[in-house]
Amino acid sequence: MKIQYFLWIFLWGMLGLTQETLSQEKGTGMIELQKAKAFWISQNSLVWPTQTQEWEKYIVRLYSHPNGQICILHNRMMLGHGGASFTLPWNGVLGDDKSDLAEKNWPYFAYFRGKPRISTTQLYEKIPELIQGDLVLSLEDQTGNCLEATRIQFSSLLDNLYAYAGNLGVEMIMDILPTEGLEIAVEDLPILRVWAPTAKSVQLHLYDTSTTLKETAILQMQRLYIDQHWTGVWYIKGKEDWIRKFYLYEVEVFTRETGKVEHNLVTDPYSISLGINSSKSQIIDISTSELKPLGWDTHTKPPVIPRNMVIYELHVRDFSVQDSSVPEAHRGKYMAFTHPDTNGMKHLRRLAQAGVTHLHLLPTFDIATIEENPEKQLKPAIPKAESDSPLPQAAIMEVKDKDAYNWGYDPWHYMVPEGSYSTQPDGTQRILEFRNMVQALHQQGIRVILDVVFNHTHSKGQELKSVLDKIVPNYYYRLDENGYVSCSTCCPDTATENVMMEKLMLDALKLWAVQYKVDGFRFDLMGHHTVQNMKRIQETLNALTIERDGVNGKEIYCYGEAWKFGSLDARMPMDACHQANTYGLGIGSFNDRIRDAIRGGTPFTHPACQGFCNGLFYDYNQLDNPDVPNDLPFQEVMLRQYMDQISVGLAGNLRDFRFTNSQGQVKLGKEVLYNGAPTGYTADPQECINYASVHDNHTLWDCIAAKAPFAVQGRKPATATMEERVRMHNLAIAIIALGQGIPLFQAGDDILRSKSGDCDSYNSGDWFNQLDFACQSTNWGIGLPIADKNQHHWPFWKPRLQDQTLKPQPTHITGAHQHFLEMLQIRNSSPLFHLPNSQAIQARLSFLPSSPGVIVMLIQDNLPDSPALDARYKAILVVFNALPQTTTLTHELLYKQSWTLHPVLQNSSDPIMQQAA
Repeated sequence: MKIQYFLWIFLWGMLGLTQETLSQEKGTGMIELQKAKAFWISQNSLVWPTQTQEWEKYIVRLYSHPNGQICILHNRMMLGHGGASFTLPWNGVLGDDKSDLAEKNWPYFAYFRGKPRISTTQLYEKIPELIQGDLVLSLEDQTGNCLEATRIQFSSLLDNLYAYAGNLGVEMIMDILPTEGLEIAVEDLPILRVWAPTAKSVQLHLYDTSTTLKETAILQMQRLYIDQHWTGVWYIKGKEDWIRKFYLYEVEVFTRETGKVEHNLVTDPYSISLGINSSKSQIIDISTSELKPLGWDTHTKPPVIPRNMVIYELHVRDFSVQDSSVPEAHRGKYMAFTHPDTNGMKHLRRLAQAGVTHLHLLPTFDIATIEENPEKQLKPAIPKAESDSPLPQAAIMEVKDKDAYNWGYDPWHYMVPEGSYSTQPDGTQRILEFRNMVQALHQQGIRVILDVVFNHTHSKGQELKSVLDKIVPNYYYRLDENGYVSCSTCCPDTATENVMMEKLMLDALKLWAVQYKVDGFRFDLMGHHTVQNMKRIQETLNALTIERDGVNGKEIYCYGEAWKFGSLDARMPMDACHQANTYGLGIGSFNDRIRDAIRGGTPFTHPACQGFCNGLFYDYNQLDNPDVPNDLPFQEVMLRQYMDQISVGLAGNLRDFRFTNSQGQVKLGKEVLYNGAPTGYTADPQECINYASVHDNHTLWDCIAAKAPFAVQGRKPATATMEERVRMHNLAIAIIALGQGIPLFQAGDDILRSKSGDCDSYNSGDWFNQLDFACQSTNWGIGLPIADKNQHHWPFWKPRLQDQTLKPQPTHITGAHQHFLEMLQIRNSSPLFHLPNSQAIQARLSFLPSSPGVIVMLIQDNLPDSPALDARYKAILVVFNALPQTTTLTHELLYKQSWTLHPVLQNSSDPIMQQAA
């Protein structure tokens, strides 16, 4: 027996080392234990899209081992000591008459419908133990030979058995249900909870400071039961002196990635305060007065009128890091917004007075890619160089991952403000300063929108900055058919179709809305969330009340990037919240149709592709462009198509808006095509975010620089003058400002902002992202853009950056700014520019026939059967003239009416605008 036992241990060691080799030895590709191709979707059913023909003739066995000691040798499954196996019966296919409600609620039910199903009813009592270890499903013949084997995904099983609706994280005062069986006394506060249903144990490590290596205590957490049912939650009752201490969880859990049990020391995914660089979570009472600015609980938000929103998109650091009028300690920080007399705040105040209602802040949650310690942040040594030099970008590339800059689309912890924007990133100061920022903006008449990124995290698995996977491996992420994490977002895709990932998202949004009084949320890559996710978000936020929560949730506006692509769309195309599926949701989505028609091309075509505002057909740039041939009849057709797309966008991008297009044909918004898809896709104007420029891709000014006529290598036509370029830019601004729907502008759109041709400045440092609210510089011509994103277009940008006549002067900048203010003032002067619904738009808004390059929009309020919406104006005529010359227009609807130039334009800073008649 001793010899046999010794030989078994020795043999297991060999098997563990050669598992992958052995699995490939068979040569069929069907025994791949590193993959997870089966799905345990409910307590009663497994689904296995087996590759084996006539699968029902073979035997299915489930092998389990608490420590992962499962492998295959010579086509036979092998188990280490302590393992177990179970023979399971086939049970038809998914979607047949035997399917139960739990199976039909599986998010991927439709995708895997018809695949073989296996009954697991006999395992019900064993499930809590089984999911704590390794599981392998094997298809075997009567002699025990393995034909096919796979590991198992069981996110849906966890949802069915352990979905938990209660509070998680740190709680100072808990409304604990009596059925939870917890006796809470004052001295037991706080309470900590973490959801970890597959963990073998969870311990709490307490620390006095965030930098302390030695724990003050290591305490065992307990399982939380409700009505004798385990919730999947571990909890511990704390003491009052724990407040302000730091903590980590030690989670003992099997992870398929390493094939063994790990003891992960990890922060809390429900952290509400963190140490510097997110080293540890902190136990705090977020409602204490110490963490609130004076007057926080009683200050009022600026009033908001639905559908009369104007959004200005801004990066916290960009706002002030270069502004010498801001105290040095507050540059690039939350506190910069608390100084009302700085260049930046004066600028925002002018915008608010003209009509900007909301400030959209790029991500401000805890970011994984910014060093929070100022002493460790590296600064690039930017050399003095020519306007087309590669040296500045080279200097930035040397420190780009160690400096203080990143846009921040790299989530680490969803419920804590980013520390690098705080004057003291270690602990609670960031909470106080974030609240100071929000209150200061509210006092200036500006509401605050946060850019939230729930579609991915920065890290996964056992990586250094991974959190979710170290607590519940393979649950929070969307796994592909082989069990690997999908990365269609360019990062690990989260699975918000899973109950507890959706809960994390909902709980985070509620915290920001209630504890930080945030007024709206912009969802990054919203098409990676389900329509149901977004409906539940609206329900959660709408339920917030002044009386109970201190905020009116019905005033919180949500919108996002509803692009149709990615891991969710591949499996659940009818459920993914992309543009076609947002109809009627009341959630805004970015209208790329109007963006591309204004600018020309797409972000993925040649940068010289012209659009409505910069010369297509009527002032062709004659550059070698594979995407736009030098064929004027073709270009005229293309221009008219752009005009129709803009017209639909001006009408709120309504799917069913009926109008006369540029060819004189009556069309619906959905019948105007955009790259083969419908242009119109909204049910209501509030579902349309019209924009010409955001942080992504080239700024509007750089688009003009790329597309406007430019004489290169002596070829004609002559380069467009600076004045012409500014007018192109201003025309684009006017289209966005005066359309139905919600206008959104990138910070600096009003001051000709440039990034020197950089198409993706997410990590390009302060140099390429700087803003000058003193209106002396646009940042054009500061060197060639960052190589890793732009080098293939350096030859295109180089002659433009060299041309000093293309550098805007302060007079151009201030002129553009004044035009921007005037457009907002005009929008704000009449409710006809923000009509209440699709019916009002259809009844009042129309487009008159015009020549290529001219769009004529008529908004009438003198309707026979409808009450007037505007007490001052019976009708508004808006003419968007992109041509480089004046245009004359005639139409019977304009006869016998007394038309007057808008008062704002009568007093315009632009003398040419004053001459319009």
